Amino acid sequence: MERKKASTPTVLLTLLVMTIQSYAADTWPPIGQDRHIDFVRFVNTTDPIWSFSLTASSLRPCKVDYYHNTTKTETFFERHYLGYRRSGSSFQWIRENLRGEFRTSGLGVSSTKEYMYVYDADRRQPGMEPKTRDPKLVSLPAQNPADGTFPGTHPGQHPGPLPGQLPGGFPGSHPIPSPIQSPIMTPKSVEHIEIQSEDGECAIVSVKAGGHTKEAKEVDVEFRIRESAIAKGIDSCFNKLVGLLS
Repeated sequence: MERKKASTPTVLLTLLVMTIQSYAADTWPPIGQDRHIDFVRFVNTTDPIWSFSLTASSLRPCKVDYYHNTTKTETFFERHYLGYRRSGSSFQWIRENLRGEFRTSGLGVSSTKEYMYVYDADRRQPGMEPKTRDPKLVSLPAQNPADGTFPGTHPGQHPGPLPGQLPGGFPGSHPIPSPIQSPIMTPKSVEHIEIQSEDGECAIVSVKAGGHTKEAKEVDVEFRIRESAIAKGIDSCFNKLVGLLS
């Protein structure tokens, strides 16, 4: 019997991951390609985002995220994934309520949010209120590219709280204390966009589990794509990523 050939998208995705891994940490992404990377833009959608692991040893080969209340600093989402709820249990869909905190690399002057620190949204410090209340997508006011101001403000001043949000700070301001800045909370995972399509429909994301478990020592590489882009063809979105490397 003739062995079934691997699909073209799968083979090309594997080659792309090998290319990414061949770069030294200080030379990735290739010059000019980081301009497309923006975690806030990628998840600020009502579209479910599907993730497919490209790591053979991954414990979570497939998952889907439903995002809401996305702001410039954080987002809330439900994550559904295939896995084992506990040792000895059957392989099943598991749901988690999570909060993602966006961060920059901390290198240079770039303000690009390429990292998302993921926390359990159901666990908050005593006396701390969630920053976001209503489960709806929040539209962000547009900044003036000349001086970075928001509508109705002057340089150095940030706008008031967005709908459904408690008073808090924007990048460059002094935010009120919140669980986001708590050094006590350990993230469930740290997710980093390695490369992202120009239209923001798909991306390659590396995921490192938090804590000191065996899983935390390994990095899982995933192909993530918005559900609306799947209808157009996964290979079509993948080719956009390949085009960024050419």
